[in-house]
Amino acid sequence: MAADTPSTRVSAPDVPGALHGYSVQALKHALEQPKDMHPLIALEELRRRQAPGFLGTVRRQLASAEDATLRASCAALLGAEKSAANRAALEAALQDASPDVVRRAAEALGRIGEAQDLAALRAMRTRKPVVRRSIDAAKTLLSYALGETRGLLPAPAAEELLTLGRAQSAAIKVRTVGTDSFGPSFSTGLPGIQESANACLIDCERWRYLLVLNRRVFARQAAVLAGRPCVLGALLRSETATGRFVHYASVLSRPQPGEPLQVSVMRPNGMVLYHAELSPADWQFRVRALNSRHVLPVAFTGTLDIGRQTLTVSRAEVALRKAGKQPPPKRPTPIVTRIG
Repeated sequence: MAADTPSTRVSAPDVPGALHGYSVQALKHALEQPKDMHPLIALEELRRRQAPGFLGTVRRQLASAEDATLRASCAALLGAEKSAANRAALEAALQDASPDVVRRAAEALGRIGEAQDLAALRAMRTRKPVVRRSIDAAKTLLSYALGETRGLLPAPAAEELLTLGRAQSAAIKVRTVGTDSFGPSFSTGLPGIQESANACLIDCERWRYLLVLNRRVFARQAAVLAGRPCVLGALLRSETATGRFVHYASVLSRPQPGEPLQVSVMRPNGMVLYHAELSPADWQFRVRALNSRHVLPVAFTGTLDIGRQTLTVSRAEVALRKAGKQPPPKRPTPIVTRIG
């Protein structure tokens, strides 16, 4: 999978760190005058502690820090909590001289922005492709969040989707976990959605993923979901070093009159990883990976029950790196995750 840094941390900040001997004031001082400590380390420790006034410190560093990498990290962190002050700081950062800061500010606004931010992003012009991709992705995410009918993702062509042969695939472990087990800071990393009470934990090769659905969507009638674009949920991935889950991609739903809903899983840089069709008639779905070396080759089938607020995964598979003479995977017991 393609790497994308910096990420927004969302797991519980209660694990003691190597910097426990430093006071909050000393860590803030390290941001201003880095001598014995890299400012990014100080920033992460302040975030981990949920230090009082942390976001105000981040906003000031975004506006004034000399290090562009630090400013970019600050922009990413501000995208973890929706507030007028954060939005104002990110809007100003769209004019930063560093392309990386502009990228991160655009991506953050895609997560927490309002209608005027969508207009500002649409008015932006840049000749740098990497910045343009982030701006386009932010516009797309905001369009779904605001229920816009323009700027949505098209369905991929059939030849762009990967088909797994049973002899070349293996079953994936999927189970249900409660989102409350991740601590009170969990929801701050998921702006724009109200996290479901439970989530699907997906163990796949060396990666672990967490699918969190938007409880706000499921509080509505099914007819509303079938008639309006929305952010259906979020996909999180565990960090290799710490095991913490960080926001990895957004799950976006687009209705089509008389046709299945088109569901796309999109990274903050605009890369679409997976595509699914969700039938309003029976709410069955089939998730397929885009045929790219940057995408983990998995496939899922199941049912989304809007009335009962449950997600049932009946089959989950990953392509084997070496086909060999592997037997086809056994059909697993369906995993039911209650959303509400």
